[in-house]
Amino acid sequence: ESPASTPTIAIDRPGTANDLAATSLSGGGAVWTYTYNVANQDGSSILDGLTTATIANGQDAAGNTNQAATSNTFTIDSTAPTATLTYSKSTLAYKGGDAITITATFVEDITPTATNITIAGGNVGGSAVTNVSRTNPSAYRRTWLFTGITVQVGNPDGLRTVTLAASDRSGNALVTQPSGNTFTIDNTAPTATLTYS
Repeated sequence: ESPASTPTIAIDRPGTANDLAATSLSGGGAVWTYTYNVANQDGSSILDGLTTATIANGQDAAGNTNQAATSNTFTIDSTAPTATLTYSKSTLAYKGGDAITITATFVEDITPTATNITIAGGNVGGSAVTNVSRTNPSAYRRTWLFTGITVQVGNPDGLRTVTLAASDRSGNALVTQPSGNTFTIDNTAPTATLTYS
């Protein structure tokens, strides 16, 4: 039913800041709204996590006060995801005929859009790798694979640099590329010289 008085909302976020003291909602009838501006966490007074909204003062014409709202908690996540990279060869050096698999492991789920990969420095396999969607081996959306590519003898030697693009369920984009995001293609056979006594 529609309240006869203006209801209020209070928001309690983890930490001691970015909270909201009881504030009047906007609207009328049975629908009332409030826009809450989420501040980025700072690791001390403003923290991510479960946040509680409390609705009060919603009295009906008979003077009955509103019951506690259902679904009155939500999660704030203002932290960008991070990732680590591992490679199918521990030497991080590939030659023609080697199958290459790069595994990106994130600290949180990457959803709903898959992680993309770009490899700079030259072709890998038959073409350049630019913003290619990676595969997720299970419903566990923290691990993503770049696989199914075989290094070709014609791929130029040199360093390759891996760049990831990913966002978590809150829309926070990956900002810092993982360390160890380079590998080498080496299709050149070693040579030797001989010396004699």
